[in-house]
Amino acid sequence: MRARAFAVAEIGFLSAYSSKSSIEKRVREFKSYTENNYGFWYAAYLNGEIISDIGLYWNEEFARLHNLKTLKEYRKMGVAQTLIKFAIDDSNQEFFTLDADENGLAINMYKSIGFIVKEKKYGLFSSL
Repeated sequence: MRARAFAVAEIGFLSAYSSKSSIEKRVREFKSYTENNYGFWYAAYLNGEIISDIGLYWNEEFARLHNLKTLKEYRKMGVAQTLIKFAIDDSNQEFFTLDADENGLAINMYKSIGFIVKEKKYGLFSSL
């Protein structure tokens, strides 16, 4: 497995596990942040295929990890953890933030990397 920041043209590989509309949204976000030197998108590759990706954006105060995705067959193998550490090390930022579902599997992985829960947010979602 290898990890690196990737170019907008390569985002098409994400169609393996993302809808077309979410890919287009990610492309717009990626372009905006990278063109203004406020972020990168990172991907983990295995045999030339993207198996995990994450965005990292920053401002003067902190950096934000955003939209971590990993193919199901590569979960619980350390891929996402390795990719997050790579992005953090590559960014040269000091403070990081992210949002995670308190009941999700990812929260334990984030804690194992060193993230701590600083704030809880509650929301109401409707299928109407």
